[in-house]
Amino acid sequence: MSSDGGSNSSPGSGSPELLTLEAPFLLQIEEAKDHDANQHLNFGSSTGLDILFRVLTKQPPASPSEPQAIPRLWLTARIESYLSTFHTRWPILHAPVINETTDSVQVLSTIVMIDSWLHGDVKLKDQILQIHDCLVRQLHKELNQSDLDPTHPWPANLYQLSLLNVIFAFETGRDNIIRQSRMLFSLLVTALRMNGCLHADAVESQRLTHHPGDFRPYIFGTTERWKRIATCALKVDTYLSLLYGHPPLLRRDELELGLSSTFAMWNSYGIMVFFDRSRGEPWSRDNYKMSQLNVRRPEEVPSGILPEDIQLCLLGMWNDIRSLKNESTLNRDMAMLKKADLSQQLYLALEQLETIVAESRKPLVVGGYTATLLQSYLGCDSSRGPDWRQEVTNRLDSCIANIRPLLLLLTIHLHADIHTLRDIYLSPAPLQMEPTAASQTWQQNVLKVQEWALSADGRTAAIASLQTWFAYESSLPVMSPNQSAPAFDPIMYLALSAAAVVLWAWTMNDDEVCVCHPTTPKAEVTSSSMHLQPDVQNWIRGGGGGISFLGQPVCKCTVAQRLSAWTEALAKVGRTWEKAGVDANLFRCSWLGT
Repeated sequence: MSSDGGSNSSPGSGSPELLTLEAPFLLQIEEAKDHDANQHLNFGSSTGLDILFRVLTKQPPASPSEPQAIPRLWLTARIESYLSTFHTRWPILHAPVINETTDSVQVLSTIVMIDSWLHGDVKLKDQILQIHDCLVRQLHKELNQSDLDPTHPWPANLYQLSLLNVIFAFETGRDNIIRQSRMLFSLLVTALRMNGCLHADAVESQRLTHHPGDFRPYIFGTTERWKRIATCALKVDTYLSLLYGHPPLLRRDELELGLSSTFAMWNSYGIMVFFDRSRGEPWSRDNYKMSQLNVRRPEEVPSGILPEDIQLCLLGMWNDIRSLKNESTLNRDMAMLKKADLSQQLYLALEQLETIVAESRKPLVVGGYTATLLQSYLGCDSSRGPDWRQEVTNRLDSCIANIRPLLLLLTIHLHADIHTLRDIYLSPAPLQMEPTAASQTWQQNVLKVQEWALSADGRTAAIASLQTWFAYESSLPVMSPNQSAPAFDPIMYLALSAAAVVLWAWTMNDDEVCVCHPTTPKAEVTSSSMHLQPDVQNWIRGGGGGISFLGQPVCKCTVAQRLSAWTEALAKVGRTWEKAGVDANLFRCSWLGT
């Protein structure tokens, strides 16, 4: 896959074409005649995956009667599906230059594999994971053998493919697949660091030395890809750390690269579109380093802060939140000050997200922030089309809908020890009656949780858990208007799972008399906004009375009914992100008795 930034990936016509991996094992792309176009579009995914696996592993067909070629129309449809869904969340590849007739079999196999997992039949999973296992082994070997001399050409395609396969592993939610790919990710991070790929000066030196030229789309493609690799690597690293609790490998302050371009610029299909959009592109973003981002100073970002910038800030905050637990044992007062500062940063981040949503609905003024914001999220759609604004607003809303749960999950982790809560409420109590070390630790943790539930931290975490469900429900119309399953990042379900654990633990330890009675005063939680009503803020600070969520009391009487809906949401997405299904079954067995 080249990165010249200019060609369009739309297929043309002609004679059958070949994609070369290594002779004599070739991926044959079959052109469709007019009369069999529908047949090619209905080509079986299982057959396509089988052909890709054979080519990747250099195996000949078992018999001459087996299909030898993949229809180009079918392959193009898989690429377009990938770009319209997965690519919007993980924009690593340069979409305008993806080409089914020239890209490597590894690239095409990765695209088809990802799209088939997200949108294909469950019966295809074994074939898909077979391809993934093959790719991970190949990429691991290539990374081990790659040159780590920063003066030599960097293998950008190898890094992109390795990162995509790590992300795919996370997106499966299957534990053994994720753990296998974490070794690949460790190698990738090491290579990026040793080559200097996270530093703008090294990237520019690499371009001038090994990719010289003055064609602007080419320059853009060869430099922007490193920003995309860096930001997506930080994102999946943080997600993996949140999932398993291990320290992240990357820190945001390592990313000495300019801010990434807008979504519109990275997805400019065709030379004319590129140059048309480049006139309004805020190129000055490149002068502001990712490591400099600060939610306290959004005005410093050239042309206004974008949701991706806020997301980068949040990803960087996770390491600080993780370190609080150790710091609190060394210096409790200092840890409390740091916690208050992090809480304020989370508040500012959500406030900025809500400001962006409000700005996107305002009238357009040439040169104004609203115009710049909307132009930043153009995709294949043109700003001259009749429905362009609605399409762009939907894309922007989807982006924010995948950032808000990350923010709420960080809030939950800041105010609750999820690992301890899961140990107590999703694991059986120690059966030994004698005071073993395990049983003593468990009993101590139970006492800590009881104390936590009566504290401001416990009440804050309970509110954040309710806000997480509200964020999920309110985003469904945007995330799944034409799909059977919402296009959420798995972080949404990771947040929802943590929220369920917090709400159950807090409710079980709330010492207030049941608040179901209408005469009991209750603070009402109505949204995922950080702008909580004064009565909710007072309740968090001092307790007393109770809370209700969308008119329903939050108490022991209603928690099972409430969490059953949350559990069903997790179970539904378990087809694609399997960890959600595992947690749903755990909640049913542990709490709901089903």
